[in-house]
Amino acid sequence: MKSVLIIDDEQELIERLAIFLQRKGLKVWTANTGEEGLPLYEEQRPDCVFLDLHLPTMDGISVLKKI
Repeated sequence: MKSVLIIDDEQELIERLAIFLQRKGLKVWTANTGEEGLPLYEEQRPDCVFLDLHLPTMDGISVLKKI
């Protein structure tokens, strides 16, 4: 099964996108910060990452560099 990690600080956006992707048959993991998302990425190795560039503590570019 293909999988996606969503990292965004807007909970409503995460929920709507997750529901949409799950209905398309994808496994979805979510995180509200880069600090939450990085361990999920390491553990799950998703096929795709939806990443907000404007996160509260660690910006999306920093997260992307660590990925």
